Amino acid sequence: MDVKFLAQKLIDHDERLERIETKMLTRDEFLTTMDKVMSAIARLDRGRLFQIHRLDRHEQDIAKLKTKVGLTD
Repeated sequence: MDVKFLAQKLIDHDERLERIETKMLTRDEFLTTMDKVMSAIARLDRGRLFQIHRLDRHEQDIAKLKTKVGLTD
């Protein structure tokens, strides 16, 4: 193989590796991002729990109203 060709390929690979390295997150950046994701998930989970309780109260109220009005399932 041509020495110039191999040298150019090596340079190309080094440049590509540098671009990849600049896109990679450091360990601290990764952990910070994961903390943010976990906080968002916890917040959504709490919201879902509140909605479930609210729905239960609505269903109980509807059941009471049905019996007062005389409707049955």
